[in-house]
This record gives sequence, structure tokens and C-alpha cells, in this order.
Amino acid sequence: MDASSIVIMEKEDGILSKEVASFKLEKGLNLVFKVFMEDEILNLFLTIDKEEVSDEEFEHIYEEYDFKYFHDKGYEIEEVDGYYNPIWVIKIPFSNEHTLMESIVNEVLDYHINELERVYNEF
Repeated sequence: MDASSIVIMEKEDGILSKEVASFKLEKGLNLVFKVFMEDEILNLFLTIDKEEVSDEEFEHIYEEYDFKYFHDKGYEIEEVDGYYNPIWVIKIPFSNEHTLMESIVNEVLDYHINELERVYNEF
């Protein structure tokens, strides 16, 4: 059986201390690099669905990925350096309303999947 959920742990002083939520994902679990909550912000790290990319493709993905959706929603997004494949962290204000947060995470993943497909098709 394939996994279909993520568990959100709270990070305090650099240590994951307790579970604060879990969300069922409609799709895209393989794109979640890691996730945690810190200072009432959900830090959702997303990556790509390819094992390896060339240096040229790596640069193309970073250059062409459109952040506008995230900015329009009021979320922060940053590229994360130091990894072989592209990784972004999306920072989303955390709400204790489970259904809302689960919906937001699924919406973000849906956008990410579609955006990767668009960027791949341009390469």
C-alpha cells in the first residue's frame, strides 16, 4: 500500500518535539522532501520527481519555476541550496483548522505538480 499522508511535527530549538497534525494527500507525496512547523509557520519543502537532472536542466527548472501563485496566496517561497536536485521551501501560516490546512497543502502540491510539468515541457 502506498503512503498517502504526511505528519507535521513541531520544531523547537532545532529539535522535532511533538506531532501537531497529519494530512491526507491527494497526490504528490513523492515531491515532499520534508515538512515541519516552527513558530506557527508550516515549512513545506518540495522537490522534483526525477532522480537526476543535468546542470542545464537544474538551472532551467529554477529559472522557469513561477513563484507568483505563492506570493498571491501570501506564502513565502525560497530556493534551498546545497542539494543535488531543486528544492523549495514554502512557508505557510499554520492554522489549527485541520480541514483548511489539509486543503492548502493539497492545493500547493497540485500547483507544484502542474508547474513542474509546464517547466519540463519547456525544456
